[in-house]
Amino acid sequence: MASSPTFRPRVGLVTFTDGRDSFFDQPRETYLRARHQELAQFLTDHGCDVVDPMATLRPEPEGWFGVRRYADAAHCARELAAGGAECMVLSSHFWTPPMVVVDVVREANLPVLLYTVDDPGMPGTVSISAVGASLLESGANQHAIQHERLRGNPERMLPWIRGVSAAARMRKSAVMLWGGTYALHMEHLQDDIPALKRLMIRDVLNEDEFALIRRAEKILATQPGRVQSFLDWLHQNGARIRYDEVSASPRNFQVQIGYYLAARDRLEELKDENIVGVSVRCQPALSVEYGIVGCTLPAFLPFGFDDQGPKPIISTVCEGDIKGLLTSVLLHQLRPDVGPIFGDLKYIGEDFFAISNCGAASIWWAGKSNDPARVLPNVTIQANVDGFTGAAVGFLGKAGPVTTARLGRVQGKYVMHLGVGESVAVEGKVKEKVMSFFGNMWPNVYVRLGTDPDLLFRVATSNHPVATDGDVSQEITYACRQWGIPIVRLDSNDSMREYLDSLAARN
Repeated sequence: MASSPTFRPRVGLVTFTDGRDSFFDQPRETYLRARHQELAQFLTDHGCDVVDPMATLRPEPEGWFGVRRYADAAHCARELAAGGAECMVLSSHFWTPPMVVVDVVREANLPVLLYTVDDPGMPGTVSISAVGASLLESGANQHAIQHERLRGNPERMLPWIRGVSAAARMRKSAVMLWGGTYALHMEHLQDDIPALKRLMIRDVLNEDEFALIRRAEKILATQPGRVQSFLDWLHQNGARIRYDEVSASPRNFQVQIGYYLAARDRLEELKDENIVGVSVRCQPALSVEYGIVGCTLPAFLPFGFDDQGPKPIISTVCEGDIKGLLTSVLLHQLRPDVGPIFGDLKYIGEDFFAISNCGAASIWWAGKSNDPARVLPNVTIQANVDGFTGAAVGFLGKAGPVTTARLGRVQGKYVMHLGVGESVAVEGKVKEKVMSFFGNMWPNVYVRLGTDPDLLFRVATSNHPVATDGDVSQEITYACRQWGIPIVRLDSNDSMREYLDSLAARN
């Protein structure tokens, strides 16, 4: 299997100029060309693929450079579409006929950032103000209304580019629900799938978990060497496996490895669907009816390596949690080298809350790496909490900055809960207390946000938080603006109080 893509955003870049023939000025057009090329190089150097319609519109160094007529705008829209642009930066440093910008926005129908240099000796501010007002007045499409504006400091456009591009990629992707949804009668795990497909994802596929069981049984019967190869890889990289004769028996764990290999095979069979995330319902089809839990999927699918070498990271959640899955997919689009952590909100204390899934979660967090030699020595595989349905894949998460997020819904309207904090290393008496909790053989990541734990407990939009490494809060904010989803900041007591007040006002 190939390694995970880098998800380089594809950003269109268009520069405008004056539309009046009598206002031609060669030094100005030369200046515009230089600023355009400078910005294109900046974006390339910062991880973007630039789609540049100006390269074919104005290839000659002399004469007009910027876009100034409808025909120019139509050319740019065609080139942006042909180049697969996911968003566009529209630059105006001198006066620009606003309607020409409206033409590009209408024809290209892409997220828009209006940009000008921050120079009081140039009329960029007045031009962008007029252009922005015209976009709002025209209401040509969603992007005309939701456009962003920026003066100078092009590094500030990077979170916007990453956020809106992630939203665009999700609209071209699919997720798979093995076993469907509504596990344990949890109403909030369900969703309006047609609405989600209009809003943020191309398709939500469903298959029975028998698709995994049948393939796993065939692998065990006819390709046992594949199971042994995966098992050898775990041992060779230092994973601790504690077998018993009932739950974490060698046979049960072999079946669990078979599930993982079956999922990997099935995703390869469905590669044309562009599946970027999966859920395994597990309860009750695997855990009760078949008798062996599917914990190897959330442990190893969202990890960038296995016994076959580098492989794609696939966001993985449990229990048919659709909103949790889409949150995880968004976080992975923004940090493609990290398998997001997903799990239960197992504990909320004064200093941190615990994310601890019922059997497994992305082992990336055991070492904050996709190097198995750094991660697997921190992983312990042992009997799950019930003592008879298979092994859990447990670890303690490493410390560092994190972004936690969770898509929720209140009376059919979506909301994103978002916070930036740090995962903390829990040691000493605190560790003894936490590890005495129910499910101490599970993965545990502890997150500190620095806000009132009672407020966090009251506003929680699910028992399943999601998190990724680092701070991607700006990117998430821009993605949510594309979808029209409001944000509640979990790292702000005021934001959480306002949210609770808004819930009360609904009645």
